[in-house]
This record gives sequence, C-alpha cells and structure tokens, in this order.
Amino acid sequence: MKSALETIEVPVRGMDCAECAEHVQRALAALPGVASASVLLAAEKAVIRYDPTLVDRPAIRKAVEGAGYSVPTPPA
Repeated sequence: MKSALETIEVPVRGMDCAECAEHVQRALAALPGVASASVLLAAEKAVIRYDPTLVDRPAIRKAVEGAGYSVPTPPA
C-alpha cells in the first residue's frame, strides 16, 4: 500500500543567494522519502512533499542544518 504524501512549509534562515537555495534544495531532495523540495529564497522557506513513513520533521531540520542553514523554532 502506498502512503499518501504530505506537504509542509519549513522556514529556512541564513540563505542570501540563489546558490544557497539550491544547496538547501539538494540536501532536502537527497532525503529518502522526499518526493520534491522547492526552496523559495525571497520567502525564506522550503516547500517539501514527502512520505511521512520514510522521513520526519527532525530529519528535514537536520538536512537543512547540515547544509549550513537554520530552521527557526516556532514560538510555543
């Protein structure tokens, strides 16, 4: 049975050029379970379609941080 894909928006801080956005996009797309990743430089966010049975939000955050950028924690 195939799992339904979910779409999330993740804020990304620290990008200042198109190359930065491409770097984040490649890091996210490399995760198993990520069907697509679009990084919007001007909006400082990534829109990710993923299979939640294969990848979770902490793994997505780790990929962004591994690329050298940060994911701000939402206020509680």
